Amino acid sequence: MFFEKTAKGVMIRIKLTPNASYSKIENEFQDQNGTVWLKVKVTTVPENGKANKALIHLLSKTWKTPKTAFSFIQGEFDHYKILCVADFEIINKFH
Repeated sequence: MFFEKTAKGVMIRIKLTPNASYSKIENEFQDQNGTVWLKVKVTTVPENGKANKALIHLLSKTWKTPKTAFSFIQGEFDHYKILCVADFEIINKFH
């Protein structure tokens, strides 16, 4: 699974593709180390945090969770990102 429940909320592993032709939450995939990631595409370019903002906007809108519930744990300047979502009910939204 691309997410884990923690004491602070839910940790989500995301592989972000910026500058895509469309914005969409896609499927999950497993990398060469066996780690599962959720693939997400956004149309925004990766400069000055624009792609990260687009990612949070897309996740917030899709999962009906406030943008303020999302925070970066790792990968703010990388394609592979780990986010914390301060919303335990979000797990129910993945299914």
